[in-house]
Order: sequence, then C-alpha cells, then structure tokens
Amino acid sequence: MATTQEMIDELRRRAANMVSLDTPEDQDLADFGADIAMGFVPVVGTAQAGRDFERARRDKDKLGMVLSAAAGIPVVGGVAKAANKGRKAKKSTEATVKALREKAGDPARAFEKKALTGEQQAYIDQNIPPPTRRTISTEALDTPEGMAEFQQKYGRTPLHLMDPSERVRVFGDAMAESAEVVVKDPKTGRELVIPGGFEGVFSLADSAKISAQGIDYNDLDPDLALKIHRKIVRSVDPGKNPSDVEQVGRLAFGISSGNAPITKNLIEYAQIRPRSTEEIGEWARYAPGAIGEQLPTNVTNETNKAIAAAKGVQASGDGGTGVRNTSNYTYISDLAKMYEKNPTFFSQGGNEADSAFVERLINQVRGLGPKTGSLGIAMTNPQASSVSAIDRHIADLTYQDVRSNPTTQDAYRRAMLNAYNLELRKGSKKPVKKYETARGKFGDEAEDIERRAFRNVVSTPEEMMIRPKKLGGAANPDLPSELQPSSGAYPFYEPTHAQYIPPFYKVALDKMRDLGSQRGIGGFSNQWYDWDYKRSRAEPHAALNPMASTLKEKLTPEEYALVRDQFSSAGAFRTAPDPKTGRLSPLKADMPNWRRYMYGKADPTLLALMGAGAGGAATIAALRAKNDEDEE
Repeated sequence: MATTQEMIDELRRRAANMVSLDTPEDQDLADFGADIAMGFVPVVGTAQAGRDFERARRDKDKLGMVLSAAAGIPVVGGVAKAANKGRKAKKSTEATVKALREKAGDPARAFEKKALTGEQQAYIDQNIPPPTRRTISTEALDTPEGMAEFQQKYGRTPLHLMDPSERVRVFGDAMAESAEVVVKDPKTGRELVIPGGFEGVFSLADSAKISAQGIDYNDLDPDLALKIHRKIVRSVDPGKNPSDVEQVGRLAFGISSGNAPITKNLIEYAQIRPRSTEEIGEWARYAPGAIGEQLPTNVTNETNKAIAAAKGVQASGDGGTGVRNTSNYTYISDLAKMYEKNPTFFSQGGNEADSAFVERLINQVRGLGPKTGSLGIAMTNPQASSVSAIDRHIADLTYQDVRSNPTTQDAYRRAMLNAYNLELRKGSKKPVKKYETARGKFGDEAEDIERRAFRNVVSTPEEMMIRPKKLGGAANPDLPSELQPSSGAYPFYEPTHAQYIPPFYKVALDKMRDLGSQRGIGGFSNQWYDWDYKRSRAEPHAALNPMASTLKEKLTPEEYALVRDQFSSAGAFRTAPDPKTGRLSPLKADMPNWRRYMYGKADPTLLALMGAGAGGAATIAALRAKNDEDEE
C-alpha cells in the first residue's frame, strides 16, 4: 500500500503535468482521463485549451493546434479535447478519434500503455546505471545509530557534522570557509556575515552561509544589496573560456529549468549534471537513437524514469530526493551527443551577438527555447551576458516598453487584439477588429489582460518552414541569412522549421540591458538581481559554482535530502506570493545550521552503492509544487 508521502508525491506530479506548457513525458491513463474530464468544466477547460495549443505549437503538431483551438469553445471543447488527447496518446488521429466515438464506455482501450520491446529494455539496462535509493532518513543522520550507519556505508562523517579541517581534507578548498566579515546595514542596522567581504568569490561553504541568513534585499540598503549580488554572480562565473564540463552543464541547466521552482531545480541540477568529459560520454549513451530523432513516447518515458532513478532524483517514496522536474532528460543526452561530435558548434563567435548564438542553439538542441536557451547561455557568462530568461516577472517589467516601441507596436497590438477577442468569445460576445475598440470594452481590466497575454507571447519563438513543399525542396528565400541551410546553421540535423527570437523578446532584452547599465551590471545579472528582490532572498545558485567541479569527494543522496529538507524548513518551497507585496516570503534565518545548506554534485559511484531499501521518513509535501513566479 502506498504511504501518505508517496500519495502526496504522486498528486504533486500529476498537478505539475496538468499545468506544464511542455508535453509531459510520463502521462498515464489517469492523467489523460483527468485532463479530458476537466475539458468539460467551464473556464478551466478554456484555460486548458490555451495550454494544449502551446504544447502542440512547441511539438510542431498542427492538427493538435486545431483541436486545441476548438477545445476553447464551450461544450464542444470537451469533445475536442478528448479527441486530441486520444490522438496524442496513440499517435494516430483517425484510429483514436474513432475509438473515442465507438468505445466511449471503455476509454482505457484508447490509452493502453505500449510495453517496451526486449531490445528497447535491453538498451536502457545496458546504458543507464541501475536505480539508487536512500536508505538513511534525514532525521536519522543526527542520531548515533544513523551516523554509524552512514559511517559504515561511506567511510566518513556526514558533511554537516564535519569540523572545518576535516571538511577541507575530505572535499577540498571548495568547502573551505572564508574569514567572516561582519557588515552593518545602514538602513536597518542589521549585521550580516559576508564571508571574505566583497572581494573574490564565495566557496560552497560561503554560499551556504549566505542562504542561512535569509537575506532579503527588500529590507536592505540598495547599495549593500548590489554589492552582495555582484559577488554572488561573480562566484558562479566559469571564466572566459569555460571547460567542456561547464559549457555542457550550463546548457543542461537551461534544458532542465522549465516549469521548475529555483531551489528544486538547483538541487536536481547538482545531482544530474555531468562532472567530467567521461560523464558527458555517459550521458550521450543514455538515450537511444540518432541526434534529433523523435523517440517513441513509451521509450522516452521509460528512459527518463531510468535516468531519474540512476541520478537519485526520483520520488522520495522510491528512495530519491523527489526533485525531478518535468523536463525531458533525453534532450540532455542529445546535447551530449552533439558536444562529443562537434564541440566547436557550442562556442560563440567573436562577433556573434548573444541573440544570434541563442537562435543557433535552439534550432539544434531540443529542449532549448528563447527562455531556456538564454538562461543556459547567460550562465556561461553571467556577469556580462546581454541575454536573459524573460519569464513572467521580467515580462511584467518590460511589456509596456514593447507596447510603445515603434518596431514592435503593431505586432503587439495584433497579439493583444487576439487576447481581447478570446476574452470576448469566452463571454459569448462578438470579436472586434480594432485594438483600440477591444481595449475600450474592458476598461480597468484591460491592463491586466495585456500583462497576462504578454507573458504567454513574449517567449514564444517565431518560426518558418525551411523547405516549403511548394518550392519542391528548395530552401525558403524568406529565411534570415544566418538560418539558411547553406549557412551551416544545422550541422547535426535539419529541422522542418527554423525558429528565431521574436521582436518582443529582443525589445524586452534591450530593456533589461538598459536597466542593468544604470546599475553598472550586465543585462542577465540585472534580471537575476530583480528576481532576488521578487523572491525575497539573495540566491547564490551554489550548484553552478565552478568550485563544485573541484570537490575531491561528492555528496551522497542522503546529504542531498538533508539539503532539501533544510531549504524546505526555511521556506524555500513556499511558492505562493504574498498577496500584499506580490513577492515570495523571505527565507527563515537559521545561521546555527548553515552547514546543512552546503551542496555540490552527486557522485554516481557512491549512488551505485545504495541499497534497494525504502527512503527516509522526512519528505517535503511542497517539493513538487509548481509556480511560474519562481522559475528562472
């Protein structure tokens, strides 16, 4: 029988699947059934239609886009949703729609799960390490019995219980503590500990002290807040010529970042990222098939589950840390294959603009879009990068600039007219033809409608067919020169459509760059800084600290679970914003327990030693909470 925590984890997973804008890789019959049922519910069904349209657009599924649009129409929407869900479940439109019509009393027949072939299962077994599971609960680590069990398993003391000299001896300088410099905030009089002062960089131990203090920039003198921020960003900078491990790792972070609260994403990344060129090679073998090949859904699902279990991020009820995101790990495997084959493709040209570099990558690396691609690239040059992830919060800061910019004003109005007409149709009212007329119909609600609509369109890439059928296989002359097949833009495979960053996104980036220059920091650094105000905490992003690559010994799954629980107790997984401030709640200060915030990267060798027992009792009900307001 499933435990209470296992049930909570499963409900969280299904909730995350329901709201994700990317097609979930692990939907089952229950997910499909719930989705179809909700399609008949007014308002909720319309919202789901918009979500399904975006999923279909990202999957380049034209029929899915049509059916999703139909799903926005009351009553008819439920039927259209059922047809679309069934079609995707079986990858056959005609057969599934017929099944849904003729077998309405037995919907399971339309969604039966297809088992892996022996050859497919053998590939997974041979190329992905076996599942790893925690066997010591986080509470037990603080007991004599738990410590003895940990000592017997790993031959050392748990990280958080080591003294400073032992920690450096076992892990290296990455876990060394810098001299504590006490700084008094001139605004509040609060004394803060800044390890090493404002010079140099933070170690992993130093970053833990920053997290443990629950520093909220909103309470601090702005000059002090900016000094702390500068050192945080400097501490994750991999340098002018990032190593292969850092280059691949940061792009993998971009792939894994969609639909994930930041703390959960960082702990997941610390556990899954490659730590050496050898591990890049291992990742390249995880997924079968050629670069860019669309794997069957059942193969993708099982491969993702196997990778998650091997890395120890599976559900806590299965002995993992429970931090697995909804991202598709086979895309990271694709990235590794590409890097092994042609690493120079991932180097930015001397005169290549950041936005052009992003466009080049998103047309080859699946799982990267303008938002996630920008994040991955920005993290390779976090201090100076001019690209940034335009998420919901940053969209709210920039939409008025896009509206007033002459280069985007007309396109903005067309997009907003579509949004207004969608609202009119929801109320069974006739659509209008002019933006001004539509805006006038909604009065005080208009600004909120435009703000929400802009969030949905700003990060959506524009696309164009590379070789239209009407041209008989010839390249589309309307494509930008840098995306023409002859330009060398597609060294691994040629997609059917070329994607490029929309003008909205570029204007928003310009705004963030201008704001950053006023503060003397780069555009991405400015976005990060604004986000730390929004989430009410100075976020060190310790998993991206290059020192983590130098650890002589790696953290165990039990230690990652302890980090997870410590962040949870401090409030890092409370993702609902305060209705008064619109910001997240600040972390609870817990400086006496700062050692529990230390983390780097999991060691697959240690993970492989784990037994098959159940995981510990300490779990986090909020771990699978999904909240776009805490995404990078």
